[in-house]
Amino acid sequence: MIRLGLIGAGRWGRNYISTIAALDSVRLVRLGSHNPASRGLVGPECEISADWRQFIAAGNLDGIIIATPPLLHAEMTMAAVAAGIPVLVEKPLTLGLKEANALRDQVGVRNGLVMVDHTHLFHPAFEELKQQASRLGAIRAIEAEAGARGPYRTDVSVLWDWGPHDVAMCLDLLRLSPREVRASRETRERVDGAEAETIRLELAFGDGLQARIRLSNLIDKTRRFAVRCDAGVLVYDDIARDKLVLEQEGKSTPVKVSPELPLTRVVKAFEAAISAGKDRTASLDLAVEVVTVLERCAGTFPGA
Repeated sequence: MIRLGLIGAGRWGRNYISTIAALDSVRLVRLGSHNPASRGLVGPECEISADWRQFIAAGNLDGIIIATPPLLHAEMTMAAVAAGIPVLVEKPLTLGLKEANALRDQVGVRNGLVMVDHTHLFHPAFEELKQQASRLGAIRAIEAEAGARGPYRTDVSVLWDWGPHDVAMCLDLLRLSPREVRASRETRERVDGAEAETIRLELAFGDGLQARIRLSNLIDKTRRFAVRCDAGVLVYDDIARDKLVLEQEGKSTPVKVSPELPLTRVVKAFEAAISAGKDRTASLDLAVEVVTVLERCAGTFPGA
C-alpha cells in the first residue's frame, strides 16, 4: 500500500481525493489544508495538517501530491525533494525557468523523483492520437484551442494557467523543442477584479511545421487539439462525446479509446514510479521544457 499525502484541497485537490479513494493500492493518509471544512472530505484515518512545512517534515509518506496555486509549487516541491519524498506536482512545474532548473538540479543531486501532472498527456484519447499519428505519415501542422469562462485569477495569467497543457502536448507529440515562438494578445479586459484575456501562441518547429494555439478565459469551455498529418487529421476534443476523431477525405470517423479517467492514470503512474523507480527524469525534463517555452512566449508579448 502506497501512503500518499496531498497538499491542497481546492477543486483539483478534491479530484485527487476521490481518485485515490477509488484505488485499492494507494491510500491518502495526510492532507495539508488550513480550511476546517476539509475534514469532511476525508475519513478519520487521514491526518490533517494546517502547516505544509510540518506536513513534509513529519515524514512517514511514500509520496506527496502538490495541488496548490502555482506560485507555491517551487518552494513546496523543493522542500519535499530535500526531505527525500517523491513528488507529483500540478502544472506548471514553476512560474519561471530559473526555479525550474534549480529544482531539476536538486532532484539530480538527491536522485529524487518529481512528476508533473500535465493531465492531458495521460488522457487515453491523446495517447491513442500519438499512436494513430505515427501511422499517418509526417505531422504537418497543429491547431489547438482551449479555455473557458473563468477562472479569472489574480495569481497567474492565461498563458501560465491554460498554456502548459497545450505546450506539453506539442512537445510530447513532436519530441522537439520549437525553434521560434511568438505570442500575441487578441483581447484583454477586467472581470471580477482579475485579468481576462484571449491570446495566441505560434510555435515554429522547422520545415514549415507550426503549432498555433489559442487560449482564453473569455470563451465557452473548449479543449481541442487537431494534428494534420500527410494521410489525415486527428482531432482530440475533450469536450465532445467522441474524444478522438480521424478526418480523411471529407469523412470523420470516431476512434475508440479507453474510458479510464486521465487523473486515475496520473495517480497510477505516480504509484508505479514510486514502487519501481520508473520515469525518474522524463516527466520532469518535459515540465522544464514547458516552462522554457512559456517563458519564451511571455517575452514576446508587446512591452515585455
